[in-house]
Amino acid sequence: MQEELTLVWLLLITTVLTSFFIQRYHVQYIPPSGAAMILGMACGGIAKAAGECLFAAGKRANVTAMQQRAACAEAVNVHAAYLHSLA
Repeated sequence: MQEELTLVWLLLITTVLTSFFIQRYHVQYIPPSGAAMILGMACGGIAKAAGECLFAAGKRANVTAMQQRAACAEAVNVHAAYLHSLA
């Protein structure tokens, strides 16, 4: 459980810092929301390529596939709510 929270926090902090630097240095070719979407897609692509969701503990034997999908969906909803709050 701790690894999943660490990854979510890392993604959240990275998104906030990226948005800060885009606004600080007046980057005009990509808005902060676009950068957040790209970060989210990149992390999702890495998770899918790895064959497991990074937000669910795939290493634990007692976690079913349905529980992994539910944990992924919850993490996506949390990230989407955060992005919505930035707008």
